[in-house]
Amino acid sequence: MQKNIFLFFTLLFSYSALWAQQRPATSLLRYLEEGGKAVYQVEEARAQSDLDVLERYAQDTLLEVRGRVYEVARQLGQLPEESLRQQAVELLVQGIGDEDGGLSGYCSRSLCYFALPDFSAKAKTTLAGYLNPETAHLSQVLRLAGFVQLQEQTTTLRLFTGEAYSGSIRWSAYLALARLGDAQALAFCLRTVQRYPLNDDLVYDLLPDLVYVRQKAASDYLVSLLQRDETNCESADAETSGKIPCAYRLIEYLAPIVEHYPLHPGPSGDLATDNYPAALQEVRAWFTAHPEYELVEERY
Repeated sequence: MQKNIFLFFTLLFSYSALWAQQRPATSLLRYLEEGGKAVYQVEEARAQSDLDVLERYAQDTLLEVRGRVYEVARQLGQLPEESLRQQAVELLVQGIGDEDGGLSGYCSRSLCYFALPDFSAKAKTTLAGYLNPETAHLSQVLRLAGFVQLQEQTTTLRLFTGEAYSGSIRWSAYLALARLGDAQALAFCLRTVQRYPLNDDLVYDLLPDLVYVRQKAASDYLVSLLQRDETNCESADAETSGKIPCAYRLIEYLAPIVEHYPLHPGPSGDLATDNYPAALQEVRAWFTAHPEYELVEERY
């Protein structure tokens, strides 16, 4: 009898210890199944087991559960270990094919915040499979293809520049091809942008696309606009009245894509300066002294 009691408590404590070790994964399960009723917190020591759980739940029939899967995958993708980031990216790339368009868009947008090394061969192969007209948010997916350097998909990308597709899809296909180094596509993108005057419409609607392209000819055009003094743009600061030089926005656009840039953006993307006129002169002088600057290509 005593032997049986001893065995019972031995098993009980073993189970309790095991349960304690698995508690973070259980917390994830609760979060996936209950949402707001549970709180999930990333814990690097449990990241691998949590990713395994996410892979199982990615096929769940409930939209809300799949949404939480993609949300947690994005969080886990910020951890320092490359293999974990790659698995998180693979889940998000898989999510592009989610039957819910909103979740598909969440996944394709989330992938813009990862670096090129985070995309494994598996992720790239899966992404290539979504280069078809039925894919939701196709314009964004085309740009992802350019970012991750799917060189073998250039023929497919050229098909999307045809008249049968919408203007946004055709434009994204040209941008993706330009990112891949297609000289004709790059020339087309530059000709298109150069037709427009320097104002808010150009700065906010088209110049970010040249930032995406990451080709020296495109960034050189941005640098040329940086040298201009037209005050045709509205300030993003509601307390600032009147027009400001459009070049101020160019300073911010160039900061994350140029190696050894003299100024650094803050967490919000704005430059860490309260003196934009001085910052503009500093950046102009830097580009004059460094005409052979290099571009950061590992980020979207």
